[in-house]
Amino acid sequence: MAASQQGVRERPQPVEIDASRLWVPAAYERAAEHLRELHEVAGFLDVRVGTPELQRLDERRAVVVIPITQGPRSLLYGVVLTGNDALTTREVLEAAGLRREQPFSYLALEDAKRRILDAYQARGHYYASIDSDVRFSSDRTRAALVLHASERFPVRVGEVIVRGLVETNERLVRRVMPLERDALLTPALLRSTQERLLELGVFTSVNVAPQDPELPARVKPVEVTFAERKTQYLDFRAGVSTGQGARFGLSYGYRNLFGTAMSLTLAAQFGY
Repeated sequence: MAASQQGVRERPQPVEIDASRLWVPAAYERAAEHLRELHEVAGFLDVRVGTPELQRLDERRAVVVIPITQGPRSLLYGVVLTGNDALTTREVLEAAGLRREQPFSYLALEDAKRRILDAYQARGHYYASIDSDVRFSSDRTRAALVLHASERFPVRVGEVIVRGLVETNERLVRRVMPLERDALLTPALLRSTQERLLELGVFTSVNVAPQDPELPARVKPVEVTFAERKTQYLDFRAGVSTGQGARFGLSYGYRNLFGTAMSLTLAAQFGY
């Protein structure tokens, strides 16, 4: 009898879920807001999303109803570009990535403007700006977009100011970084300078940015700010194995020898 009882597996009782206890209005309000954002991205700019309501089907079941009125769907009908000279109309439109008859949304418009600015900054027009105007048809099913480019002027690198060096030789830093006076100031140049300097392995961070970045000028000084790693470190290791017994290891390192980004490591190991 005892053996038969051991072979019987007891099933847990099913979990009773009361839908009214799981009703959290704030969570469904966030879901309704997300639905509104999704509709706007799909071109339904006048969508109306109502307040979520809990409706009981019976004593054990309930549903959440979110009323949605989509309204007309706005599609991009055309794009007019003005003010461009450094970039051709085709280059600007290709950078924007907008297509005729695509759903129009203000989020897509902001992404397109950002891509156009990236294209201008890659050509040295660091302070270019893009203004936009949207004109809808009477039934709001078509959207015509007007983009105006303020290209301003190409910006070149002025004085390169180095800050934060204590152990590292400044001549080494200036020899390594591609940033030079009179070069076109572009985000790619700033990024490559940062990457090249970090590859030396003696800095925890490198920040490369124009001085007073909000103030437009044809020639901009660029500041390169460093945070150096600790030059010396000491590492201790210990372990035990059946074949070799107890082992101890000690290593000493100096990362930035004579400020040249060269490393020196001394290690010793003892066993018993």
